[in-house]
Amino acid sequence: MYRHMDELEIEIGRLSNLKMVHFYNLIAQNDEVGAVAVYDGEDRQINLSALDLHYEALLAKVVTCYREQKDRERIVMDPQTRAVLDSLLAAESVFEKPDFWGNVPRTILQDQPNINPGSYSDYLVVPLLRYYIRELHLFYKVPIEWKLLSASWHGRGVLDAVIGEQELHFPYRIRRRNGGEYDVLIGNYLGKTNQLKIQIRFERLGVKVYFSCLPFGLEGYSTYTIDTNGASITEKTGINVVGKTVYEHMETLAEPDADQKEDLRRKISEDRLMHLLVRGWDRARVARLPWGHYIVYAISNTDDASMKKQDIEVAYLLMEDKHDIIRKHSFSHIVGRENKVEIDARYARGDIYVQKGTKERVQIAFEDTGYCSFDEYKESYSGRFLVGEL
Repeated sequence: MYRHMDELEIEIGRLSNLKMVHFYNLIAQNDEVGAVAVYDGEDRQINLSALDLHYEALLAKVVTCYREQKDRERIVMDPQTRAVLDSLLAAESVFEKPDFWGNVPRTILQDQPNINPGSYSDYLVVPLLRYYIRELHLFYKVPIEWKLLSASWHGRGVLDAVIGEQELHFPYRIRRRNGGEYDVLIGNYLGKTNQLKIQIRFERLGVKVYFSCLPFGLEGYSTYTIDTNGASITEKTGINVVGKTVYEHMETLAEPDADQKEDLRRKISEDRLMHLLVRGWDRARVARLPWGHYIVYAISNTDDASMKKQDIEVAYLLMEDKHDIIRKHSFSHIVGRENKVEIDARYARGDIYVQKGTKERVQIAFEDTGYCSFDEYKESYSGRFLVGEL
């Protein structure tokens, strides 16, 4: 599908043969934000800050040009800018190469999936839907109880519940977009003609949920965000009705205690999932989300005079009787000490689906992550499927 591109976006896309790049700070709204100034061989000059619309596109284009350009030493830039860009090309990382997803023996890398990723997206999303449908009924003082989870087919299904002795049926439709984003329509919300819309985003440092029901003027959000400095997860929720804020909440999710964490570790180990989560259970942090998923994450910090670098692994874990699903993000996050420019590097992302009780048990569906991917991942894994046994 074609889309409209403004003149600046087109100019960014045309950048090539870089002559000058400068990362610097811009003081705005009493805070420092990153900014980028670029000059190329065709005399194009573009200067944007993190507050501008196409800043991320410009940063991505600069990284792509720098990676592909053979005469990098001839590009004019200050040492801080060069150090940040060179860090994207460096091989050193706690992840080293694509086997940071876990060395899975008895598997084959192939171009086509054996299990359609759409067939298990429901399993990842439906527990979250059940939680928010229930909570948004309680918001209007309508308590519901869920019956056994019904089967679904290619993103369509029905969730069954009861209020007292009255049965309720919630038809739903899930549409998955790239990058772990899901748009969901749910029927029969507080009445047969009402639709509840829920958008879900599994992001690199958390989960975001947006919900709305137009007939009630209801709209709201929940975010679950990893604080990489404090190594904690903060939940924020806000609800508006007819434009007026009626509910706000913020808290830090508690980690399981030592016994609970050990029980989870034992269960994960029994299902042989440990090496697919994070490197080193002892340094991993764990939080249980309200709908039953776990977030398991680990952060390694490397500081030097020019930048702060964090190697981060985040896994969203769902364990059921018949299957386990992991939505995993692995990447390095780099922040220039003087210029405040932030860049993700060596990014890999995808779904791990484990089907229990079958010979062909595991499928890892690797996703394209654009300019943030490092070369070996992009060339060997991105857009492909690792299929076999655990």
